[in-house]
Amino acid sequence: MTLPVKRLTSVDSARATSAAPTYFKPFFHEPSKQVYQDGGLYHNNPIEIADIERKLIWPEMERQYPDIVLSLGTGFNPASKKAVLEAAPPPRLGIVAHLRSLIQLAEDHIASSLDSEKRWNSYWKTLGLRSKQDQKRFRRLNPRLDYDPPQLDDVRAMANLQETVREFFQSESRYIYDIAHQLVASCFYFEGIGSVELLSSGRYLYKGDSRAFFALNCSLHCG
Repeated sequence: MTLPVKRLTSVDSARATSAAPTYFKPFFHEPSKQVYQDGGLYHNNPIEIADIERKLIWPEMERQYPDIVLSLGTGFNPASKKAVLEAAPPPRLGIVAHLRSLIQLAEDHIASSLDSEKRWNSYWKTLGLRSKQDQKRFRRLNPRLDYDPPQLDDVRAMANLQETVREFFQSESRYIYDIAHQLVASCFYFEGIGSVELLSSGRYLYKGDSRAFFALNCSLHCG
């Protein structure tokens, strides 16, 4: 199959989405002549963008909740005294002032981490989930830290951060196992055969097959 010339590859997408100002230069995609920067400049947590996109892709499922929505965070300090920064629209005074505000937002990693959690909480409230079953469809996994996140380029802090995250995962092992089981279960669906039968016991019987959302040449290994 021939891919469109202007299509971004996985490598291009990774390079574009990580182009944070002052850390990496903007990514220029030669085929499309487009320049990309880190999406976190406007959407530190793109959960709302993902929700809009899935409704556009599957409009017939717009009013139904997905099997599972999993939002992954990079860690935050809920006790941080740092204020949350908001991404503002371009000011009328000029693009230079707006560029400065974008750079400030990109550099302020603490405010970005807090904003990501705020975005999730805001999105959660808009869902109006009533039943526990529906609430379990929307999961957030974001390690809580007892200190502010390190600078993006502070490689010396990586070891300590990794250890903190491991301890967090161990304390939340049950929650993580539940998420893993949900992800596996969401890979399968039931395809009914025939009509529903009413049994003498008053129960209903519906026969069918359990199928997986995988290509024929793929395999799933479960431990």
